[in-house]
This record gives sequence, structure tokens and C-alpha cells, in this order.
Amino acid sequence: MGQKAARAIRTYIETRPDDGALDDYTDRLKEIRDLLASMADGGEGDAAALQSDLSQIASTVETGSGALSMTAWPSAKLF
Repeated sequence: MGQKAARAIRTYIETRPDDGALDDYTDRLKEIRDLLASMADGGEGDAAALQSDLSQIASTVETGSGALSMTAWPSAKLF
């Protein structure tokens, strides 16, 4: 296994959501998925609003490993 593959696997393991962490957001995530698919086919939509919704959801999701979520990095006090 190469270094890139090992890093990808480690990143997935460290940042994957806790079991059930997205259950409360399943309906909204499906709506966003469908809106993005529609927009990709030329439909109307507000990409910035969808990105904001996704960022809001991501900021509340706990990782299975207890690692910081990707949205927490900019505000994290690492040192």
C-alpha cells in the first residue's frame, strides 16, 4: 500500500461520523443531494446557501474517533 492510500484510510477512520451522528440530518442531506443534482442539470438553486447548510451540519457532527471535525480545524487551538 502506498503512502497516499494509507493517508486516505487514516483520514477516513479519524474523521468519519459517529454511528447515528447524521440520523437527524438524513432528510435534509437527501434534499441537498437532490437539489445539487438538479442544479448540475441546469436547475435553479443557491449553491452558497447549500454550502452554508452543509457547513452547519458538519459543525455539529461528532467523529467516531473523537478527532476534530474538518470544520473545527480553523478555530481549533492546537498549540
